[in-house]
Parts: sequence; structure tokens; C-alpha cells
Amino acid sequence: MEKNKDKPFFLYLALNAPHGPYRVPPEWAQPYEDRAEVSNANFLGMVANIDHNMGILRKRLAELAVADNTILVFMTDNGTSAGASFDGLDSEAVSGFNAGMRGRKSSIYDGGHRVPFFIHWPRGELTGGRDIDTLSAHIDVLPTLADLCGIPVPEGYDPDGISLKPLLDGTKDRWPRKYHVIQYHGGAGASALPAQPLAHSVVLTERWRLVNQNGQHLYDIKADPAQRQDVSGDHPEVVRRLREAYRPFWNQVSLRMRPVRIHLGNPDQNPTSLCSQDWYLEKGNPPWNFRTIRKLPKVTGPWMVEVRQAGRYAFTLRQWPSAAEKPLVAARAKIAIAGKEKEITVSPGSENVSLELDLSLGSFELQTFLYDKDGEAGGAYFTDVELVENNGSRQGTKKKRKE
Repeated sequence: MEKNKDKPFFLYLALNAPHGPYRVPPEWAQPYEDRAEVSNANFLGMVANIDHNMGILRKRLAELAVADNTILVFMTDNGTSAGASFDGLDSEAVSGFNAGMRGRKSSIYDGGHRVPFFIHWPRGELTGGRDIDTLSAHIDVLPTLADLCGIPVPEGYDPDGISLKPLLDGTKDRWPRKYHVIQYHGGAGASALPAQPLAHSVVLTERWRLVNQNGQHLYDIKADPAQRQDVSGDHPEVVRRLREAYRPFWNQVSLRMRPVRIHLGNPDQNPTSLCSQDWYLEKGNPPWNFRTIRKLPKVTGPWMVEVRQAGRYAFTLRQWPSAAEKPLVAARAKIAIAGKEKEITVSPGSENVSLELDLSLGSFELQTFLYDKDGEAGGAYFTDVELVENNGSRQGTKKKRKE
């Protein structure tokens, strides 16, 4: 901002808080401790700290004399994760604050995705004191900012969203969006495998929510904002209409729903370092944080990979990052890829185990197995894959593997 205060600038400030791990200085959490209605004092301490830092940001904009002509937007990406306690992903809050909504982060009920969007621009006469509850979504942000700034849409570009400017300046009462669709794919409670029509989806209108999860449920959001009463049996024609509204969405996005494969043997990055967060599981989250990995869960899944060069590959399997210098808790190790398998005995005290296989070009699933002394298998949460020989020539090693 300081370097560009005399010319147009764009700043996207993506904060990693409020988010776990919930570590804040005690003075921020202290006001919320020992309060029965608070489920996580550190989480609310993070929220308070963000409020404070937003004040610093706005003060600096004023000091730079650009506050009046800066469009300031504050928004978030999903519903609460720790501001309230829940009995399940799609339940109402048991304690804490969730604005009376059902569901939390990752839920397709309103508590999982209905979030605030604050916009402030004094020169554009957007100064607050007004709520607009028209159905809108993240896809509207780009066309809205372009419209407010007078930036024409490039020829041939067809945005998914609609500019909110007519709603913001009060020049349009009727809104062209009749429906919006959200479909959750991957993560808690959902599958990372190819999505199925309607699965974990919701079709939204100003009045209705057609939720497709554990059956099909219709809610009148105007009369029942907490989504407690399924009225699908009373309004079959609404259910039919919303199911039909879903079709164009699915027909468009399903064509592009394919795994983004991780390259193996790419000369720009050899070896390739893989971690279990990128496993494709049939349901639920893979081990993606150290709180989970420390428990050595008995789960494994495939990485979707693309072999960029044919040759011999070395696979180095670990349960911990190499910097941890911790031994494997395993008796045997196995890899499976491209219809090939290889197994090896793990020496006691080894921090990793390495296996080699010859691979051809192509797209494959790579899966690792670490068996304990009882034969139960988990995966290698950290795996390095290195092309070591291509067309008879040994490849240069960019990092040393521990044997």
C-alpha cells in the first residue's frame, strides 16, 4: 500500500487465523476464559486479534490518504470450525455462537457456507449501515470489483458470477440469479473419489434449500432458518424444480472434475516429495496434520501420479519427516503402482526404507503400505520418489536419501 499509494493497487490479504493450532498471547484469550458460553477461548482471542489488526489496517489507509477511494472488503471462506461446539458436522451448535444456523465448516447446511461479506468504499457511497440479504456467492466478487472499478470484462470471458453493483447502489430490486449450487467434494464426511450427481450438494434459492446428504431434504429458509423441519413431502413440485436446476451445474462442472496428478520424474523437481494429505480416500480426510500422524493411524490411500520419464524409480518411505529422525514403527513395507508391487523387510531402528521399480510413462495410482508386527497396514505418510535411472544413465541426485 505504501509503495503504490499514488496509483491503483490490489491487495489480497489471506490470513491463516482464526485456525488451528489455536495459539495466541494470553492477553487475547483471557477475556473469554471461564465463560460457559465460550467453547474455545483461544479461537475467540484470534478473532479479537484480527479485529484489532483490521483497525491498524484502516488507520494506515487513512494516514496514506487513500481510505476514501479504497474498496475495502472483509470476508471469509467457510462457516465456523471452533467458534461453537457441535454434536456432529450437520448439527446445531450445542454451545458458542453460530448465528442460529445448522452445521459447521465442511457442512452443506447453511452454517457451513453462509458467511459475511463486508464492503466499504466512501467515495462510492458504500459506508455501511445497510444489510443486503439477496442470494449471492464468492463467484460474484470478481465481476463486482471489476464493475465498481470500471474495468471491462475481456472479450470472450464469461464469468460464473454476477456483479453486485446494482444491489449495492440500489438501482436494481429484481435479481437475475434464481439458483445457486454448492457441492462439497473431499474432506470430512465426503469422498475424494470422482463425485456423483447430487452427492453432498445443496441447491439454494432465496427461500429454499434442497439438501442432498443422507437422503433428500427441503427447508424453507425464510420460515425455518435453523433448517430443522424437512418439508420435502409438502412441496414435491419445489423438489422437482430444484433437482432440475441442479442439472446444468452438474453437466458443466462434472466434465472438468478429474484428479490433478503429481508428476514423478519431472526434471524440474526430482525427487518428488509426497505426503498423505494428498491421498484420495473413499471417504473422509486422510492424515493431514501431525496430531493425527502421531497416532500412526492404520489407513492408507493412493496418490494420483503421472510418470513423466520412463526409467528406474527409488521410493523412500517414512512415517515422519526426515528432520524428525524417528524410526519406523513397521516390520514390512510395500509399494504398489502400475500393476507392480514390491515388498521389503524393515530393519529395526530404520528411519526409512527404500525400494526401486522400473516404470513406464503414464498416469497411475501409487500406494504405500507399512505393516506392523501383527500384519496391520498403514501408509507411509511421507514418501520421496526419485528417478534414478533413465535410458541407462544414472540421474543426478538432488538430495541425499538416508539408508
